[in-house]
Amino acid sequence: MADMKTQMIRHGGKDKPYANVGERVKAFKEAYGDEGSIVTTFLVNDEEKVVSQTQVIVNGKILATGHAEEIRGSTQVNQSSALENCETSSIGRAISFATG
Repeated sequence: MADMKTQMIRHGGKDKPYANVGERVKAFKEAYGDEGSIVTTFLVNDEEKVVSQTQVIVNGKILATGHAEEIRGSTQVNQSSALENCETSSIGRAISFATG
């Protein structure tokens, strides 16, 4: 897959490289073009929480599935954008699972 811009984040007491979800999507699209799809479905979207599932598909084959859950109002971002935050998280997880 194409190179991604990464930054270093501290996780588990160690600095590790991290590519934000936008960079992951860009690299996926560059690598797979029209053969690749990213499909998100919302399993729950109510007043309390949002749960999303994203599938990464190449040539009709599901390479990976990622899930995410966000509780509305639990963070500043989730006060106004829980659905968007949840979608972004599940996309990032699915691409990471698909590409190792």
